[in-house]
Amino acid sequence: MDSDFQERSNAFLKWLLEEASAKVNSNVKLIDLRGQGAGRGLVALADLEQGEELFTIPRTAIISVQNSALSEKLRSVLEDLDPWLSLIVVLVYERLQGPDSKWKPYLDIHPQQFDSLMFWSQQELSELQGSAVVQKIGKEEADTIFKDKIVPIVISRPDLFDPAKIVELVKAEITVEAAIVALAHIMGSTVMAYAFDIEDDSEDQLEDDEGFVSDEEEDTLPKGMVPMADIMNADADRNNARLFYNKASLTMKALRSIRQGEEILNDYGPLPRSDLLRRYGYITNNYAQYDVVEVSLNDVREITTKAMPLELGELDSRLAYLSSEGWLDDGYDISRAIVSSSVFPLNLVALVRTLLLSPAVFSTMRANKQSAQACITSEVAEVLQSLVLKRQADYSTSVDEDKSMLQDPFIEGRKKLAVQIRIGEKEILRQALAELQAFVADARRTKSSITRKRDGDEHVDEGVKKLKFE
Repeated sequence: MDSDFQERSNAFLKWLLEEASAKVNSNVKLIDLRGQGAGRGLVALADLEQGEELFTIPRTAIISVQNSALSEKLRSVLEDLDPWLSLIVVLVYERLQGPDSKWKPYLDIHPQQFDSLMFWSQQELSELQGSAVVQKIGKEEADTIFKDKIVPIVISRPDLFDPAKIVELVKAEITVEAAIVALAHIMGSTVMAYAFDIEDDSEDQLEDDEGFVSDEEEDTLPKGMVPMADIMNADADRNNARLFYNKASLTMKALRSIRQGEEILNDYGPLPRSDLLRRYGYITNNYAQYDVVEVSLNDVREITTKAMPLELGELDSRLAYLSSEGWLDDGYDISRAIVSSSVFPLNLVALVRTLLLSPAVFSTMRANKQSAQACITSEVAEVLQSLVLKRQADYSTSVDEDKSMLQDPFIEGRKKLAVQIRIGEKEILRQALAELQAFVADARRTKSSITRKRDGDEHVDEGVKKLKFE
């Protein structure tokens, strides 16, 4: 098995240099990192300088709709699909070509089994307990899309998509339609884990200040599988390389000096570990700093209206006003204090505070077209505290119990991943609750002190108290 792994790596490198006409820095090496739970990876054989080119991949070597022979056979069909689905269809086609695909050595190094959440059983998913990531998997939605969009295409062209080969690839005794859906899931996970957004050139890159493409742009940009680039592992703290787009090629360059023996690493951006698991099927503690706990708009409405009962029409009016001001969202992320100066997002604070206003005050605010305020008062803090307690109740075990589970040497792989995810989320809730409780207690002491001073006719400053992590 080990020899097969290395043989596939060798065949890929031979194809990359001789057939794909890529250029690879002689001081960059493809290595086996399975011992570290990371599959393949790239390391520096010697010190590399900042800005040094690590490898250059011709655009013609990228697996894309444009480069696949399928584009000539199903041009209008592929044009009607979005960038994700069209690449999935191309990957299904190329995989079925076997040795006739010009990308076979490249396809052979991609996994056919994934630990991403799409492939977890219901029992395995239950180990994530209250994590909101379970609601983001979208397996049923994906099944529907594949059945509606991909299955008809594949079934209508058996000359291009051999039904027998499809069933053989998924290694299961199921119907052809079910096999197509299963294969589409595998290819979809391949796209999710390995594909890049293929931009025109370096001058037109649609990236933010930190070099990441927005979610909206990610959905519309063409997708492609970039050889060598997708082998790189990622690290939030140690990333040291980045892909640059040129007219005829894509070039990976060192963002800083890379020492001999150091792994060459990309970065996924500020993703919580739950999203790493959902998208890529693994987690790393270097992304723990980006962990979040999501609270839903429905939970906010339920708890806030207990503190300030509102008629349905009044509630809808306030939500509409907040939406027009850009404060409203379906969910809100509570984060670690080490990442953000605010544990609670400003739009959540503004939402809660606006819903707590008396009808008269809100009416005046709306009449004067005043924006919602996002500072935390003691009343807001008490609602946020109730929200945190509600989310804590969604998890059936404590942090200490979970940490004890991780000490079990026989804990299964996916369960271990789930326990690590829920520990991070529970730590966030515990930290947020402790800070809220301290704030509320301090606010009460301050109010009590003000009352005593008033009784003594002493002058006091009654400025609004704000939470320290705003």
